[in-house]
Amino acid sequence: MSITSETVKKIEQELAEAKSAVSEKDALHKECVTEVATLEKSIYDHANNRERILKDIEKKIKTVKTKMQSASKDLKGHENEREKLIMEVEAVKQEQTSLENQLVSFQKQISVLTSEVDELKTKVDLLT
Repeated sequence: MSITSETVKKIEQELAEAKSAVSEKDALHKECVTEVATLEKSIYDHANNRERILKDIEKKIKTVKTKMQSASKDLKGHENEREKLIMEVEAVKQEQTSLENQLVSFQKQISVLTSEVDELKTKVDLLT
């Protein structure tokens, strides 16, 4: 079996093409490995950033909850103070009404006493 020079050239050409294809595939593989490494690093960085951001958000939520609880307590205190003031206003209004009624009663008594004094003066004048 003899191998002709054409066959050798053909095999050499196929070998060269195969080496070229292998070289291209090797370069592509290296690019892919680099891209995968970059993506893995990016994922790791994003995961760390995500954790940090979530922790910051949780802290902010706790701070807001604390402020809300404090504000709620203050609001309840203000509501209680408001109710107390409303009750005091009602008591003052009732006392005012009572005093106004007493004033009217005293004015009537004064009027009656004034009339009696006038009558007594008239009687005294008649006697003198």
